[in-house]
Amino acid sequence: MGAMLNEESIAGLLAVTVSHLETGNLEQAEVALHTLDFGQLLRPIRSNTKPPQTIEPAAQFGRARVHETGGHIHSCLSALKTGNRELALEAARAAVERWATRL
Repeated sequence: MGAMLNEESIAGLLAVTVSHLETGNLEQAEVALHTLDFGQLLRPIRSNTKPPQTIEPAAQFGRARVHETGGHIHSCLSALKTGNRELALEAARAAVERWATRL
């Protein structure tokens, strides 16, 4: 299971990822992104209420913001898998920038 996700924890782990990439520590950057487990925001949750309801965790942060930031995170992880630090860093910085924009 990932970290407890809120505005600060997401921003913090994205910043840590960028920092690790800037210093060339690809393994720790990947660990930070896996700890974040941003994908949990994209998965609907069924409540235990009667009748059951579907809750979208992304709604509290803005669906477009979550999906766009998630796309950058996915790109970063893909670049890390191929060892492409520059591309991973570019994607991580884009994720930080998109997350900071609360539109």
